[in-house]
Amino acid sequence: MFTNFRKTLFVVLFCLCGSSASALEHPVSVIKAKAFIGTDRMTVSYEVVYADDLELFHGLEAKESGFYDEDELDDAIEKHGKFLDEHVKIVDSDGNALPSNLLNIIDIEIPEGGLPAGSLMQYSLVYTFVYKFKKEKPKFLTFQHLIDDSEIPNPVEIDITLKQTGAKPPYPRFGLRFNQPETRNFKWSDVTKNASQKDIDDWLSKELEPDQVGIEGYSSSYSFIYITDYEVRHELLIPLATLATMIDFERADKSFLTIEEQDNARPKIEALLSEGNPVLIDGVTVQPVIDRIDFYGLDTMDFATRAPRRTVSMINGRVGIILSYSTKGTPDEVTVKWETFNDALKVIDAVGIAFEEVTKFKFARYKTAEFKEKDENIFVWKNPGRSTDPPPEPVSTFQEAFQKQKQFQRYSVIGGGVLSALVFLTMFFAPAKRIKWVAAIVVGLGLVWITLMLIPTTFQSITKKVGLRPELSENDAAQVFEKIHKNMFRAFDYHHEEDVYDALQASIDGPLLSTTYQNIRKSLAMQTQGGAISHIDEVQYEGGQKSDPIPGESLAYPGFAFRCQWNLVGSVEHWAHVHQRTIKYDAIFHVENVDGNWKITQQRIVDESAGKVKQWRRKLTPTKKKQPSQG
Repeated sequence: MFTNFRKTLFVVLFCLCGSSASALEHPVSVIKAKAFIGTDRMTVSYEVVYADDLELFHGLEAKESGFYDEDELDDAIEKHGKFLDEHVKIVDSDGNALPSNLLNIIDIEIPEGGLPAGSLMQYSLVYTFVYKFKKEKPKFLTFQHLIDDSEIPNPVEIDITLKQTGAKPPYPRFGLRFNQPETRNFKWSDVTKNASQKDIDDWLSKELEPDQVGIEGYSSSYSFIYITDYEVRHELLIPLATLATMIDFERADKSFLTIEEQDNARPKIEALLSEGNPVLIDGVTVQPVIDRIDFYGLDTMDFATRAPRRTVSMINGRVGIILSYSTKGTPDEVTVKWETFNDALKVIDAVGIAFEEVTKFKFARYKTAEFKEKDENIFVWKNPGRSTDPPPEPVSTFQEAFQKQKQFQRYSVIGGGVLSALVFLTMFFAPAKRIKWVAAIVVGLGLVWITLMLIPTTFQSITKKVGLRPELSENDAAQVFEKIHKNMFRAFDYHHEEDVYDALQASIDGPLLSTTYQNIRKSLAMQTQGGAISHIDEVQYEGGQKSDPIPGESLAYPGFAFRCQWNLVGSVEHWAHVHQRTIKYDAIFHVENVDGNWKITQQRIVDESAGKVKQWRRKLTPTKKKQPSQG
């Protein structure tokens, strides 16, 4: 039996994929820059907050061992320094780019045993550059980043804080978006001397005070819309300061929101986003289920996990909201309309992820010059012809062969009756001198018949030898098992309880069915708290063969025991970041005939182990280029 379901089935995948804080990524690539402006030069430190940018921009991958190669990691770190130098430009008032020099790199301290795959987001990289001015005491400097994110749904943000020599806090702070220059002016009338190198180093290494952190660099709102066979899911990240312009957050301290105040704010957030942003599925307005509302501080790296409940800052806090809309199957059309705009929220960076198609767009209050043709407040997806897979069908047993066996049994009963009649007639009509030996023969045949009918093992042995007891060949058993085994995992495609239960019934029977169902629902409920989209990508079979039954467990004919080795490949996706893990299994199953269908009735895990881990960020679907006309 399934004595411990967590060591079985696909729930293990849920647990393993969600067990690490590094399993699910941040939605954006963030660089925190601090610039110290002296009279003749500027020193800038770029903190790459999430070192997994090395994977995104330089193709760094973990080896089959599950660890990164140290030489490849060092090479990617060096490449990223050159990458920043090429893609972040600082220009003087004459339009000339300032010459730069990479001064220092604070890289990753590799732990003993190596750096495991999926852990890069726990590390930061710091690159320090020196830019020399062609003219001392520049009046204007223009900042620009050219890190093109057109092929990735995750936007790239550079958050810059400036400190001019002699200036006191608060320091100016702003955010840079791709190819959107920002110009700042500087006054030098009160500056009499340049800062010392110690002053520069001290400020660059100093953590900024919370009241010095503005919201500009973290002021963007993000929308990710997922379309699957059984769910439309809308994931949102909105700054608290932005929501505060739409909702009255009742709070004792205007700068913070306590846990109790967050709980009081949740119904208001639900009402705002449920009523102001209608979702139509096949022309019908569908009300969302609010899967999650979490409040994050500035130090949060992983928006996919449940945020610890704590007081957050109104200045730099964010709210993660996940709204779920159930469907009965693949929708024909999905329309998401965004109506919640005001002066603080005019544009939302949005991504649509419909199966393997990934598109980037904006929900905009007004059309902008950059995206005249694409900007609007409606997202529409039309089904290109995809249909929902039919539900798992039971795998029928070989009924014709079973009928032959039942027919044989019926003929045996008839034969027994005829034999009994023959005994009676023989005893009644046979001459007296022959009665004894004729009766002995008839009685002997009767005893043989009774033995066959009353001792099942003897009966089954005889019927097998004469070809009337059906047995699955090794190849047929493998095909039957793989089909019902895959059907078992397909049950987890569904979202409604009754649909999951019905799908499981096609593959599982007996006490195992209810045990499996209850444990799955429990694990799904826990996973929903994390809000991740979990999906079985593939069941890979490495080998399998008929085997002896599970010790101590019964196995009724015509069932068979099957020992199988397989890999369960599953992924968890959140905010366009995919984390995939492979679990290796070795188990023995009992497959039995239940009302004419093959079903799994028992299972025993022999071994399980974690396989390779992969993670990547979604890339946009390439736009098809028009073919030149032939003429």
